[in-house]
Amino acid sequence: MLNPLAQELNGILKDTSASFLFSDFGERIYFPNGIIAQSGEAKKYGYAANGTIGTTIIDGKPAMLDAIHRHVPEFSSAALVGYAPTAGNPDLREAWRQDMIRKNPSLEPKDFSQPVLVPGLTAGISYVADLFFDATKPLLAADPSWDNYALICEARRNAPFHQFKMFKDGKFDIDALEAALKKECQANGSARLLLNFPQNPSGYSPTRAEAKKIVSILKELAEAGNKILCISDDAYFGLNYEDDKLTAPQKRILSGALERALSLLDARAFQRNSTKRSSQN
Repeated sequence: MLNPLAQELNGILKDTSASFLFSDFGERIYFPNGIIAQSGEAKKYGYAANGTIGTTIIDGKPAMLDAIHRHVPEFSSAALVGYAPTAGNPDLREAWRQDMIRKNPSLEPKDFSQPVLVPGLTAGISYVADLFFDATKPLLAADPSWDNYALICEARRNAPFHQFKMFKDGKFDIDALEAALKKECQANGSARLLLNFPQNPSGYSPTRAEAKKIVSILKELAEAGNKILCISDDAYFGLNYEDDKLTAPQKRILSGALERALSLLDARAFQRNSTKRSSQN
């Protein structure tokens, strides 16, 4: 039985790509209207006092030991020990978003949400897996790829982990990627693709021509009515040193996605036009 809040959220997201792509867990999860949500409201509207979270306040600021504060005097006690919103400090999230645009100018005209802060990239990928992978919703990634992809997908989510051969004759095997994506779409009406460039363990990044072809494949499948989830693991962002390689390949690829494609950049933030599932976002 779905919680009424989850039912409400699923109703808001009805007929979106996100709704179609959600795992069983993704359909069940919701943000409770409890102390965390109430605390956010109190910070916004509680001008006289905030009694939602137990914090010692002195002169309007969270109390902090001088023995700790003297090592980081440039930060306020509120920044260091105050409770942060679930999705992260709003100022940091906006700064991060602007930094993404600065490093990837092609993102500027796109409509995408604020980044969501998580405790590390692996945790971010795990959260994405929770929302979008299950026994009937497989993940497609390159062969070879980082071992934790399979661990998170198969062991954590009990989801099939499919791979395509990444190289042929020393080059990126575009045909293998296209065949694997089409196979996923034929079986499920959708595909969940994880891209990682520069790639672990090979270090490979696509050429401009290869990136354009990847975009073309994704567009063709999306325009045919398939729901496409593109996940970008940017752990090695910026480590490109060849003239014909894209300096930000995944973001350029994903920023060209169509309305039937849901893109997750850095594997840490909801992107495109998906409605947020948290009152803190």
